[in-house]
Amino acid sequence: MKDLKYLGTLLKILFKVDKRFLVTTVIETVVFAVLPFVQLYLTKQSVTMLTSGETYRNYLIIVGIVIAVLFVLGIVSVKLNTHNNIKGNLIGQKMYENIFEKCLYMDFEKLQMKEIQDKKEMATKAFASGALAMLIMYFKTIVGNAIIIAGTVGVVFFADWKLMILALVIVAVNGMQLVKAKKIQYNSDKEMAPINRKLEYFVGISSDFSVAKEVRLFGFAQKLLDEYRILYKKTFEILKKVFAANRKNQEMACTTSNILEVAIYFLLGYRLLVTQDMNIAEFSTYALAIRTFSGAMNQVIDSCGEIEKNAMHLRDYFEFLDIKSIFTGKKGKTVSAPEYELRLDNVSFKYPGNDDYALKNINLSIYPGEKLSVVGENGSGKTTLVKLIMRLYDPTEGNIYLNGINIKEIEYEQYLKLFSAVFQDFKVYAFTIAQNINLFSEESVDREKALLGEVGMLNKVESLRHGLDTYLFRIYDDEGVELSGGQNQKLAIARAIYKDAPIVIMDEPTAALDPRAESEIFADFGRMVNGKTAIYISHRMSNCLISDHIVVLDKGNLIEYGTHKELMEKGGRYNELFNMQAKYYVGEVS
Repeated sequence: MKDLKYLGTLLKILFKVDKRFLVTTVIETVVFAVLPFVQLYLTKQSVTMLTSGETYRNYLIIVGIVIAVLFVLGIVSVKLNTHNNIKGNLIGQKMYENIFEKCLYMDFEKLQMKEIQDKKEMATKAFASGALAMLIMYFKTIVGNAIIIAGTVGVVFFADWKLMILALVIVAVNGMQLVKAKKIQYNSDKEMAPINRKLEYFVGISSDFSVAKEVRLFGFAQKLLDEYRILYKKTFEILKKVFAANRKNQEMACTTSNILEVAIYFLLGYRLLVTQDMNIAEFSTYALAIRTFSGAMNQVIDSCGEIEKNAMHLRDYFEFLDIKSIFTGKKGKTVSAPEYELRLDNVSFKYPGNDDYALKNINLSIYPGEKLSVVGENGSGKTTLVKLIMRLYDPTEGNIYLNGINIKEIEYEQYLKLFSAVFQDFKVYAFTIAQNINLFSEESVDREKALLGEVGMLNKVESLRHGLDTYLFRIYDDEGVELSGGQNQKLAIARAIYKDAPIVIMDEPTAALDPRAESEIFADFGRMVNGKTAIYISHRMSNCLISDHIVVLDKGNLIEYGTHKELMEKGGRYNELFNMQAKYYVGEVS
């Protein structure tokens, strides 16, 4: 029950988003509560008039008035319910927007954690599939039925106190069974969270064009389908527990309902036919009142169970939103200078949950305007190094300094503005070509075209019907285009240069380019970076020739540092890697 505190937080959000929403919800609840009393009155008056010899004209007048009231209340209830469902869904969308925003601004390090992804999956259940609207409905049900219970308890007690005790016992038994069922359902949701993420991944890759080519070429469609079926079978095994709990709950409700019905007819029938201290109108009214009382009690218990379950999901939701950031949103120093120098002081790093060092005792200075190449075999720590420099992660040990200031002391958002990058796993988005370059920043068509020209993409873009306004893919526009891997990489390079940051990082920036395009881009790269500090990661050793200095990494250790000439003369690992690759270009393959 401790999770119910999150309901208060939700009510504050609802009131803040739309004050009228709560008002209309209260009105709808009152209308919902009044309807059973009107129906009780109609039943009693109808039977009384039919058994007392009342004229048909008077009967029609009374019944007509009551039915008219029921009709008006019903119409009002439907209109309010429709209005509140619309508002509830809009508020649900706002709650999902909060999760989307949290993911966009969350620390990169935390976003990658499995437990954070599972927490996000559980958080969405607070409003997924109309859950928020259902939660509001349960509130209305509790309040409305509380009014009904208050209004009928006296009638039920007067009818037969033994029936009221029986109804309360039945409600208690049903309630205990229901609480167990809701607990099982919540635990099942929690168990299914990681499985659902995997299922979503399989559904996603089924429509991914890049994956579709490999699926057909390597013929592993059936294997993917088999893996999907294994996951789906796991979800079914979990759901069977939920179905079993719900079945027991429904069986119990059906049994106890029949017991109450039998008791109503036995006890009230006895008073009507044997003791004769009750007439037919009272019999009908009392029977309906007892059913209404019992139904209202069961609905309150059911709604409380649902609210408790949803409150647990609300807990997940608010706990996800309350995840504290180490990097973002913190006050810090502002650094503004004509040039920037980076220094890594004995930096070591382990990825979260991993005991092995990805980098160990790195000492390195990167000077203003310097072009630095970072080379090494796969897994040597090249990409990890630039992630630390950009502060996507913090070092496990040691510190990084910018112009002599520890980067942890610099305002995070301002620090990130100093960097631009083409990542090894870069992305292009289902936006226009212009938006893929400027990423919704201030647009300069002339500059976009100039950069496209420098990366060799201008002719291609101008050949398209909508030019810079052409959408990539067909998600937003049926006339969207799909560029080649090399063209996408050129677009990513243009995007990195467009940001005009003082430090540019290129992680395998030309891996998808043909030799001619690569040669042309590197020939113009000095002009494109325009005196900025540039850090290159590349497996193509010839790219190191344009660098001022070269860093050689091996198993997370910095083993060599110097110019191309110095390292070649040293005859160490760099010399080995360079000559190993060079021989394939000069025909020395044995």
